[in-house]
Parts: sequence; structure tokens; C-alpha cells
Amino acid sequence: MTAIGTDNARIVTAAGASLAFEHMPWMAHTLHLSVYKAVDETGIDAILSKCRKILGRFKYSPANAKELAEKQTYMRDS
Repeated sequence: MTAIGTDNARIVTAAGASLAFEHMPWMAHTLHLSVYKAVDETGIDAILSKCRKILGRFKYSPANAKELAEKQTYMRDS
């Protein structure tokens, strides 16, 4: 048996069906679509966006990163 693995796009599925191969959709692609839809529908995307903004504040500013490290040390030691 010969098989061809593809994403789940209609045109690709149709093309796979016209060939003499068994069509096997990629599980990783199906899982990605499921996770993407869940993230989009739950509103977690807005939370992730805020987290990225906070992270960027400390990642791209040495002064902010130093201040954060000092406050973390202070909180740990007190």
C-alpha cells in the first residue's frame, strides 16, 4: 500500500483522492487546527498578547530587566 500525507485542505484532499494513493491527513495539522480554534474561541489570545507585552518590556530593556531582578532578589530575601 502506498499512502500520501497532506494537510486537510479541500483541494489537496481532492487531489489526493484522484491519485492511486491512500490519503492520510497529518495528525499534527489536525491538532494544530484544533488548538488554534480553541485559543481563538476562549479569548486566551488576548491574555497571551498581554503576557507578550509584559515579557517584551523586560526582555528588550536592560534597565527594566535589572530593576525586575533587584525586586525579585528583595522579595526572595525578605
